[in-house]
Amino acid sequence: MDDVEELFVRHFASGDKRKAMKYLKPNQKEESHATTFFIGLFTGGFVALFIGYCIMAHISGMYTHQSNKVYMSTSYPVLSMFSLFFLHLFLYGCNIFMWRKTRINYAFIFEFAPTKELKYRDVFLICTTSMTIVVGVMFAHLTLIVKGYSSSTVQAIPGCLLLVFLLVLVCPFKILYRSSRYHFLIAIRNIILTPFYK
Repeated sequence: MDDVEELFVRHFASGDKRKAMKYLKPNQKEESHATTFFIGLFTGGFVALFIGYCIMAHISGMYTHQSNKVYMSTSYPVLSMFSLFFLHLFLYGCNIFMWRKTRINYAFIFEFAPTKELKYRDVFLICTTSMTIVVGVMFAHLTLIVKGYSSSTVQAIPGCLLLVFLLVLVCPFKILYRSSRYHFLIAIRNIILTPFYK
């Protein structure tokens, strides 16, 4: 890594090490202890809710051959989609952690603004919060099905969860990492419109 830094200083910064270090190692903001606390809190909540969901699913026989087909064909795929998405986001947080540990300036490589990119703790906080919400909804949904509530009311719960996450994604207020959400939306727009570019 030191050899790469020396090459960058020599070829891209005209020998000015201070100028090169502004690009290679931008100033990092202080990490918040509250972020670490909430990561731990939501991770514990996720684990407790997931264990409760597994026990409830086992007791109700939801994954056996004579289980509720409506649940397995409609609600479970929607809720599993959220789990898969946030698992990928968690793995992205692991990548950021390793890139930072090996001193790779991922913000420079991906052309993120140095002060606005998500740190690995921010990504882990988003993942743990979202997965706690998703597993909590799965647990509540399964509980309502087992208690015998009407199917039409209960089946609306995954759709409401999807609507809430979409509203948070396009929320115009400066809360919940707005710059990162807009960067994500622009990337998705570019992916969708790629066939139409000349």
